[in-house]
Amino acid sequence: MLLYLDIPTKKDATGGDVPAYAGPYSKEGQDLYDKAVSCTGRQLTLRFKAPWTDFNLAATYPAYAPVRADLDKGAASTMSIFSNGPYQLEGSFDPATGGTFVRNPAWSPTSDRVRKAGPDRIVYTLGLTPEEIYARLLADKPADQAAVTSVSAPPSVFGQLSAQTELRERTLRTTAPYVDYLAPNYRSKVFANEKARQAFAIATDRDAYVQAHGGPMALTPTFSMCNKGLPCYRETNPFGAPTAGDPERAKAVLTEAGLTQPVPITVAYRDWGNLPAAMAALATGWEKAGFDVTLQAIASSGYFAAIRSPGSATVDAFWAYWGADWPSGSTVIGTVFDGRVNITAAGSGSDFGYFNDDTVNKKIDETALLTDPAARERAWGDLDELIAKQGGHVALADQQFVFLHGSRIAGASTNALLGGFIDLATVTVR
Repeated sequence: MLLYLDIPTKKDATGGDVPAYAGPYSKEGQDLYDKAVSCTGRQLTLRFKAPWTDFNLAATYPAYAPVRADLDKGAASTMSIFSNGPYQLEGSFDPATGGTFVRNPAWSPTSDRVRKAGPDRIVYTLGLTPEEIYARLLADKPADQAAVTSVSAPPSVFGQLSAQTELRERTLRTTAPYVDYLAPNYRSKVFANEKARQAFAIATDRDAYVQAHGGPMALTPTFSMCNKGLPCYRETNPFGAPTAGDPERAKAVLTEAGLTQPVPITVAYRDWGNLPAAMAALATGWEKAGFDVTLQAIASSGYFAAIRSPGSATVDAFWAYWGADWPSGSTVIGTVFDGRVNITAAGSGSDFGYFNDDTVNKKIDETALLTDPAARERAWGDLDELIAKQGGHVALADQQFVFLHGSRIAGASTNALLGGFIDLATVTVR
């Protein structure tokens, strides 16, 4: 939000522009913040550098929830949870194992029309693997019959969830906010060539990628960075290739690029789950098109820090995934592909492939100012397609959420404004 507020910027140690206000704990630039944000009684006034047309969506996020100043201890408050709703923390919260929430006696349902507060207590359990969670939910023993999870089912249980009527009845399926994609590196010798990027995209076998992850219950092929649950999504296919790819046509386009074949490329990916097999399946299609592929696995825990660092310049393309922060293309196209706010001497930020196009940047600014939400989302979709046609991204698949809950749970539903996860505000226990 600080980037939107009418606060001057300054250069940080890497040469990037950051707000001159350093936050509420250092008080540096506090006078600048006080000019942009003021409060009179119950009226809060925010002054932005430019109109923020989807601020109403941004403000629904928990980060905008009030915190009493006398209870704000900075980093020390991370696990001391302040309650302004129907539940309060009982005892302490352990980041490794979780905690228990009980009724907040200061809360009244007459003043809260959103949260139904069905259960008397919520036990939040951390530290379990997806396999452990679903073994318990499938067994449905008394202790787990009132359980829900925010962890999507692993492919190993898809067959059971589909085959058994009782399990289907307590399974929720929805499009997740996340899109798996590839970011060709514009600073690589190969993918600085637009024809090479296009050939790479045309040869990409999305069907094989999806199958390696367990099929359509886990992923569905896409050509768009806006997932199918967003208003900016459109049915598009920038090069008219099938979801299985077209290596023969890709080879012809690669020939037009003027590069000696086979063209050596290195593609980095996160070493977790089914990705090694999925990336190997993609490499088969790229090699048929005339690329000589080296797959570079990077440890899961440090993956994104590694690919956004300046040292990643030798990699030709990066696997990544992205999800909208709220239901708008602004948090996908504007966030990922605006090189002006991402690229610094410290690395690529969220723009892993160093995409930075003046025409696209201008259209990002124009789109963000459109006041008609429908027109604005259509414009984000236009930009999504424009970037794909340049080979700026190779969208692979929309992630799917599959949630199983216990047999005594009622009122369970997913909520797009909560990222597609189960909305605890509506859950009750039979």
